[in-house]
Amino acid sequence: GASAMRKAGASNSLSEFILNRLSHSSNKTIAIFPRAGVELTGSDIAGTLQPNTDVLKHGMEYTPQRVVLFLSKSPEYVSWLFTCFVQGICVCPVDPSVGHAELQRVIDSFRPDFLLSEQECSELDSGTLAQTLGKLRLYFFPAHRARQSALPAGASLCMFTSGTTGRPKGVLLSAQNLVYAAGLVPVAHKLASNDRVLALLPITMMNGLVTTLLAVIHSGGSAVYYEGMFTPYQAMRWAVEHQATWLNATPVYYSSFCRPFLEPDDLSGHRLKFGRSAGAALPAKVQTEFEEHYHIPIIETMGLTETAGQVFSNPMELDERKTGSVGRPVGDEAKIVSPTFEALADGKEGEIWIRGENLFLGYLDDPAATAAALQNGWLRTGDLGLRDREGFFRVTGRIKEIVIRGGQNVSLKEIDETLMAHPDVALCCSVGAWSDVEGELVVSFVQCKNKIAFDSDMLLAHCRTQLAPFKVPKLLHSIEMFPHLANGKIDKQSLKKTAQSLVETT
Repeated sequence: GASAMRKAGASNSLSEFILNRLSHSSNKTIAIFPRAGVELTGSDIAGTLQPNTDVLKHGMEYTPQRVVLFLSKSPEYVSWLFTCFVQGICVCPVDPSVGHAELQRVIDSFRPDFLLSEQECSELDSGTLAQTLGKLRLYFFPAHRARQSALPAGASLCMFTSGTTGRPKGVLLSAQNLVYAAGLVPVAHKLASNDRVLALLPITMMNGLVTTLLAVIHSGGSAVYYEGMFTPYQAMRWAVEHQATWLNATPVYYSSFCRPFLEPDDLSGHRLKFGRSAGAALPAKVQTEFEEHYHIPIIETMGLTETAGQVFSNPMELDERKTGSVGRPVGDEAKIVSPTFEALADGKEGEIWIRGENLFLGYLDDPAATAAALQNGWLRTGDLGLRDREGFFRVTGRIKEIVIRGGQNVSLKEIDETLMAHPDVALCCSVGAWSDVEGELVVSFVQCKNKIAFDSDMLLAHCRTQLAPFKVPKLLHSIEMFPHLANGKIDKQSLKKTAQSLVETT
């Protein structure tokens, strides 16, 4: 319980935590990059920290306070991230898959002293190439120094949210937030030093960074970092070859393991005990199909960037899990709150609020957004949900993901769940669009199971039998592959643009 958590996060210093954990695993392989053929021990990583620090301080009168890492899942990223953490530098990781326009937006907001990149970034505004370090380039931004606001005390990480709900905001997390959050994952999943995760998600984003990097060194375990284009076959080969005991992914990955299923031969010799799911609601159908075929249970969890990752988890005891629930809080408090800020009884729907030592410091240079998100030490998540009598939470939607049809609230999650219940549907995602004639409409994107033809009329008829007439989607659109954000979530902004153009041309 909470006392174990306190002990887990007893050292507030991130620097102390990292140095201690690296020396604890000095002769043990803790990070495997199978495509690059690199395996790192604790002392391999520890040995890079001083040379990296010398590079950052080279010819400088001051230690840099802010660094952007534009690096992919790689040994270099791990070593530079840890260097910044140990030096007390606030680091902002940006996944290279987001492109240079997004990188420029982050630089304009965060105003780093340095940018480390594995790509040529000559078109970036105001940066000068300081030096080339092997395959990396270090860019220096002398003009930013005068324009930086003071960061809150202890700010160690600035993580820009994926921007699924509008302009991305910089979430500032402290050293203490990160150390505490790193301790929650091993407690929730009963991880030991002989556990090894196959990490499918980028480690530049919160889920991957805390769950498969900080939590792994916290537990004394190890990680295999999936690199390159994702295929279920390659993932399983690396899981078998490197004897991974658990898997960290989003629902989109679990769905792709079912389209088509891998053959028993592809799995022979695997040691996977469970898959952890986070990042979006896990459709019950995907969970059932995956578990029935692979006999590997999926443990559904939920966390936020603002809480440095995981808050809720289903129990590891398989008969205690609840399908469709994100589980119970681990190391945090949570409650359901009405629009007038009253705590609601079990079974009543309201907004999920969270409190704990992993709660962020605030949004970068945005006191208004920070004040709106934090109420007396509680985080307003923007998620709608309810708690049952056993203390399990279920997310029923996002406050912002409600479409208003003819004055009535329509939950996009309810429409998705209805479509997912149809046997032909593998995955779906509904979004709102605007029509000058009818106001807000729902457009649902549907991915059918392998070799099944998409039949819009049949699926609409299915919706009509399950939903009130005003909730039935206006349009159904077949999609081969969903567009993704780098963090493994479905790119809803991209779907909204497609939906808008479909509405305008029909």
